[in-house]
Amino acid sequence: MAQLQATKTEANLLRSFAEEAQLNRYHLAYARQAEMEGYPQVSRLFRAIAESATVHANAALRVLGAIRDTRANLQGAIAAETRAGQEMYPEMVQLADQEGIRTARVAFDYARQVERIHADLLRYSLEHLDELPSGEYYVCPVCGNTVLGRPPDVCPICGTPGSAWMRVV
Repeated sequence: MAQLQATKTEANLLRSFAEEAQLNRYHLAYARQAEMEGYPQVSRLFRAIAESATVHANAALRVLGAIRDTRANLQGAIAAETRAGQEMYPEMVQLADQEGIRTARVAFDYARQVERIHADLLRYSLEHLDELPSGEYYVCPVCGNTVLGRPPDVCPICGTPGSAWMRVV
């Protein structure tokens, strides 16, 4: 992070970012649920509030100096995805195993496997930044597996059919 020293304001900016980022994801999940239940206007409201939370989170990141040039952002993202896949999620998988919470174990293990894929995609993008081929990304709605181009017939991580994958535009 850039110019700010370790102050209470910096701590508040970090807290603001974390809270707003979390609210964004909650509101998007609520929007999907409202849509499935047949409440499109409520879904739109949740999506609008999610976008507002993104504005707030991005403002905190800008003030913190956390948004840099694309190469630096790719390097930071590679490090974060690698750390999550190699350190955070393996510990979470192990604890869920010990506590016998299978659903959490599966979710954590899916995330662990996908973080490596994300790091590889980011690393490839960094290495080929000036000559990246264009194309659409697809994301598995169950495990988060991410591919450039057409999804596989069946997700190699969770078995979800490729026809169910989400296209990212």
